[in-house]
This record gives sequence, structure tokens and C-alpha cells, in this order.
Amino acid sequence: LSVAKDIRREFEVSGSYAKRLAITEHARVQMEVSRLSMLENDFAMFDIIPEPKACDTCKEIAKHGPYHMNKWRTGENTPPI
Repeated sequence: LSVAKDIRREFEVSGSYAKRLAITEHARVQMEVSRLSMLENDFAMFDIIPEPKACDTCKEIAKHGPYHMNKWRTGENTPPI
């Protein structure tokens, strides 16, 4: 990830920290684009479908869905968590 290299240099952090931040921010932006698309297309609700190897926290969040769009909370009920 070239962006991770830029983050590492700019903020003087470790390579692993910079890579983790780049991946997390990329996921956040992807989810925001999804949210905007759902709103534009008049979706009323959304659901989280965890992958089989998802952590217990993510699986628990998924159990409580689907959620109304006005309950969208990044980091609470939508990735990245």
C-alpha cells in the first residue's frame, strides 16, 4: 500500500500502524459510499452479513439487524468496527 508509506513518513509511525490505518480508512470510505448509495436509492433498512471467520463482536451486531438507515453508526453497527 503506497498510501501506508506516505502515512508512515508523514506521521512518523511504524509501518504496521500506517498499514492498519490505511486499511481501516479505506473500509470506512467504502462503507460511506455504500450508505450514500442506499440513501439515494431510498433504502429503508440495511443488514450486516458477517463472514464465517468474523469476530464474536461482529457476529453479535449482525444478530440484531436489519437496522433502519437512520440507525447507521460507523464503528457501532457498520464496519469498520
